[in-house]
Amino acid sequence: MPQQQKKKGKKPKTSAGSKSDLFSTNCQICSELTSEVILFINDGKCSFANVAAANFFDCQIEDLIGKDLGQLFPEKEKKVLKEKITAKIEEPFEMTLFDRAGEKHYIRIIVHFPKKKEKIIPQQIITIQDITGYKKVLNRLHNSEEIYRSIVENSVEGMIIVDENYRFIFVNDEMAKILKNTREKLIGRDFREFLTDESLKIVSDRYKRRQKGEDVPKRYEIEVTRTDGEKRRILLSSTIYHDSEGNVRTVSLLLDITEKKKAEEKLLQSERKFRLIFENSLDAIFWADAETDTIINCNKAAEKLLERKREEIIGKAQTFLHPQSKKFYSEMFHQYLEVGGEIEEEGEVETKTGKIIPVIITATIVRVDGKSIIQGIFKDITKQKRAEEQLRKLNEELEQRVLERTRQLQELNKELEAFAYSVSHDLRAPLRSISGFSRIVIDECSEQLNGKSRDYLHRIENASIQMEKLINGLLELSRLTRTELHFSEVDLSTIAKQHLAKLQQEEPKHNV
Repeated sequence: MPQQQKKKGKKPKTSAGSKSDLFSTNCQICSELTSEVILFINDGKCSFANVAAANFFDCQIEDLIGKDLGQLFPEKEKKVLKEKITAKIEEPFEMTLFDRAGEKHYIRIIVHFPKKKEKIIPQQIITIQDITGYKKVLNRLHNSEEIYRSIVENSVEGMIIVDENYRFIFVNDEMAKILKNTREKLIGRDFREFLTDESLKIVSDRYKRRQKGEDVPKRYEIEVTRTDGEKRRILLSSTIYHDSEGNVRTVSLLLDITEKKKAEEKLLQSERKFRLIFENSLDAIFWADAETDTIINCNKAAEKLLERKREEIIGKAQTFLHPQSKKFYSEMFHQYLEVGGEIEEEGEVETKTGKIIPVIITATIVRVDGKSIIQGIFKDITKQKRAEEQLRKLNEELEQRVLERTRQLQELNKELEAFAYSVSHDLRAPLRSISGFSRIVIDECSEQLNGKSRDYLHRIENASIQMEKLINGLLELSRLTRTELHFSEVDLSTIAKQHLAKLQQEEPKHNV
């Protein structure tokens, strides 16, 4: 509070009037203060209060005058305040109070002990500041700091702060994992130690340009070498700030994109392979938007099939491929879209010159960039159809030849039948004569013949009987063409034995 100035060479005069004037002056000054609550305490009772005090305690100034501390402060807070007054401690301290509405307030209190000629007079000046707003801001800052720390510590990205010499000032856990190290061991080390030669040049160049104030892209890729020697691809984002002491600091976020890069490379290779297969397929391939039926892509084989450039095909409706049967193909594809799966149909396409090309159409639904695409593979079967036609003609010709040959065989069989019938009848007469006369000679002249002659006659008779069987067999064979064939098993061994016995009898001198 203001104190009276001493005049040089003279002591100030004191009187009851001067004291009253000083008190009045102090009261006038304190009354004008609106940000601080001022209370004058004499002998434990309030002797002065300013407007801010009345507002703080939610009453009139007159209501405060004459009240002791117990009436102004709760028991706990009053006790603390009295201890400060008793100990004559002028250091600020904080406490909490609740207003009539029950709202909590944080306050800072300072007890001043006025002195006169270095002696403390029995009066205290209590200054109260409502710091509730300050506390709320402080709490918000604290909460914000906690949130920030939580984000940094639990981020999936590595975070570092380096000084002007690239030394780590701060490293979060994720960054330590990226480098396969610990935070404690990384603090103070040079970030450049972990960069590959190529990345070192990039980082150094951008850092220098950023220091000069040049506009440098904040995000770029680098490569780091881990503690175990493994290289990792990193997406780096950096910005510069000045700390409270004016030192230049760089904050960087680092995201390990190694696996993403590998996946992208595999995807790129897959797309290249697909593009190679797509473009160089021998079959025509068309892509159509499932919603609009518009052709959005085709390959070289499609250009060749339709005798058109790609620009003439893309943007046309699917039915453009089948101008003669638009309705049929439109209904077929829409029905397919409802059912799903895969269809394979034989159809036709018309070329630019009007030729009709037979094709096998295989259609499937594929997903490309999140959209449903109808993929149609058209296989030109012109050669196949031509071969089928040639085969059909050959079959017809062969069938005609078979019919003609059958007719010829039937005629030959008829002639053979007539010949066999004629021969069998022509042979029967002389055969009967041979057999009959042989029997007569045996019956009438048997006694006159020796054994050898009789044996010859018996052979002649047996041969004639066998000949009779052959003639009858020939007649039966000639009739086979007019009857249904019946198959049966034949014992070839028995037939062979019969013929062997006959040969042995006819040729006894030969070792048959």
